[in-house]
Amino acid sequence: MYALMEQYLASLVLRKDYENLLGKKSKFKIPPAFFSTSPKPSLLAAGLDGFLSDVMFESPDLASLNPSLDMYLGEEQYTLSGLNRVLDATPENPSLLHLPSPAADPPQPARAGGALLPVNTTCAQPVILERSVFASASRQLLRSRPRATELFETCHTILQKLPKPPTKEYIADCVRRRGGEFTPFNILLLKEMDRLFRIIDTVKRQLKVLKGAIEDPTKSVGDSLSLDIKEVAAHLHNARIPPAWVRLCGEGDTHPGYWSVAQWVNDVLARAAQYEKMLQQGREKCPAYWLGGLFNPRGLLACLQQELLHDYTRATGQLEPLTFRTEITARDKDHLRDPPPEGMFLHSLYLWGCRWEKANCELVDEASPRGFCPLPVVHITPTPVSEKALPEDVYRCPVYLSHSDQRQPPLFHIAIKREKVPASRWAARGLKATTRPY
Repeated sequence: MYALMEQYLASLVLRKDYENLLGKKSKFKIPPAFFSTSPKPSLLAAGLDGFLSDVMFESPDLASLNPSLDMYLGEEQYTLSGLNRVLDATPENPSLLHLPSPAADPPQPARAGGALLPVNTTCAQPVILERSVFASASRQLLRSRPRATELFETCHTILQKLPKPPTKEYIADCVRRRGGEFTPFNILLLKEMDRLFRIIDTVKRQLKVLKGAIEDPTKSVGDSLSLDIKEVAAHLHNARIPPAWVRLCGEGDTHPGYWSVAQWVNDVLARAAQYEKMLQQGREKCPAYWLGGLFNPRGLLACLQQELLHDYTRATGQLEPLTFRTEITARDKDHLRDPPPEGMFLHSLYLWGCRWEKANCELVDEASPRGFCPLPVVHITPTPVSEKALPEDVYRCPVYLSHSDQRQPPLFHIAIKREKVPASRWAARGLKATTRPY
């Protein structure tokens, strides 16, 4: 609100030569009709309409509603969501069959009691038709293969893709060579790995039970299958992530509704790959970290602060609150080989509200078409609060876990500055960053 007042209610705005006083061309200026000695109501109304259309942002940034992949404000989303609920609530009946697209499946012969009902897929935003969240469960009625066969193949595919946990002996040997199990970094890593592989073990156990029930139905008849297994089977059959798997990841690690099961499995594989890299290289040799791939990203930042606090206290004999100093580098995560001398490198951060120009290494005052823009590697270093404060023209961009996690305190802030652009401009834009692209 303060940034908005500074932009529109500053004293210079009320002057007719506001654009010249600003020193640059601005699209935020009061129409000339308002400075006339005898203005006509028609001219004032026309000027006001033109003024409002000029000062509007490309997206509702002032309310922090940056466009994202899971947010569409058009009537297509409203219509398809309503149709999806109607189709899912429809009882399974041969006279009520629904076909999302005439070309999506091979033609089906007409059945007694009713014909197929084609649905027109013409849409101003076709991308929303590709989201699994809009796919109706009744579409499964048209599949030629039995449901059990398809569910069996889904379970088999997921079981093959899930990573195999390393042995306890291998983990103990790596931890011993990297400082022992009582260092802050190794304690965090062991907790993260334990949580991930407990999730994998639970998912594998449920899939094996479900797969065995499909292979030999005589072994699991009646109510022998638990409600959890039935819930997992129902959501996998509808190509959706089971809520039980999402709850295993914790409340702070929410996934968007449009994610498919394959995307969830790939996310688990990416987490396991990062843990393996951290386990092999240790804190001393790991070049960069992916905060979005940790269940407790604040724990990694706390480890970084503990390292500086230990050295700072030993050198000065004083305890002092710490903050983070950040720098957006021009480097890519694939080109990193060694960690920085101080602090750590963070990759896979995403900017919302503006666009980052890699060629010039500066912020562009326009929103990205996708809603978010990937940032290069960010160098983060803890520093005492008493050190030099940031200038007033530097914007402290908050970093959150995800786009929908803004109720929680930010993880840290990224210092963003552009010449001749006040920090209030980025605040009016609702500029923020996340560790996930949603």
